[in-house]
Amino acid sequence: MHARALGAFGIVTIAVMLASSASALPPRGATSCDLTGEWIGDAVDDAGTRWTFPMHVQQEGATVRATIEWHGSNGHTGTERVRGTIDCASRAIELQTESIASEHLVPGVYHATASADFRSFAGRWEGPSAIPGRFTVRRR
Repeated sequence: MHARALGAFGIVTIAVMLASSASALPPRGATSCDLTGEWIGDAVDDAGTRWTFPMHVQQEGATVRATIEWHGSNGHTGTERVRGTIDCASRAIELQTESIASEHLVPGVYHATASADFRSFAGRWEGPSAIPGRFTVRRR
C-alpha cells in the first residue's frame, strides 16, 4: 500500500467537508414528538376504583398541558387541568395538577412513559392526599 502526502489545501478541504457534514446531523439523542390531540384513558386506583377519561392534550416544545374529564366507577366525576413536560428522547412524561373542578378529585403528580411511536403512554399518579393509581392512555 502506498500513501500520498496531502498538501495544506487538501487537509483544509477535508476538515471543512467533515465539519459541514457533522453539523448537518441531528444532535445525538434528539427525537421530536407531539402529543397534541385527543386521547382516551383507563385507570385504577389503589382503592379499586376504575376510572375512564377522555383527555385533550396540547404540546409546545417540551411543555405539555392537558384537560382530563374523569369518570369513576364510584360515581365521582370531575375535570382536571394538568401541566408538565415531556422528554422526547427518553419518552418520559411528568405532569402535575394545575386546577380541579370537582369536590371528589385531589391534586396529583403523574409519571408516565410514552410508547416508541408516541401513540400511547402509561404510568402512575400519586400525591399527598391522592389515592395512588395506574393509568394507560391511547390516541383516539
